[in-house]
Amino acid sequence: MSDRKRILLIDDEKDFCFFMGRNLEQTGEFEVMTASQGREGINLAREKNPDLILLDINMPQMSGPEIAEILFHDQRTKHIPVIFLTAVVTREEVGIEAI
Repeated sequence: MSDRKRILLIDDEKDFCFFMGRNLEQTGEFEVMTASQGREGINLAREKNPDLILLDINMPQMSGPEIAEILFHDQRTKHIPVIFLTAVVTREEVGIEAI
């Protein structure tokens, strides 16, 4: 059994997922799973129980905050820490104050 930490990266930018995943895995400390859509990410979180979720704020179909809300209200995933990722620089662009 591996003692590497499992990270779930949920982001619709596939190139970003590839390079971020590769960089994290090259450290030898992380196993990275990726999802390019919100529903796919939620299902992976429920099935694989990652140690951390890296979540894009701006995604099509379902936003990062919407995904996080579902995860935080699910007994299977509410304990998993979530870090939001964004290329947006202002609060107005992000569209959230706090979750």
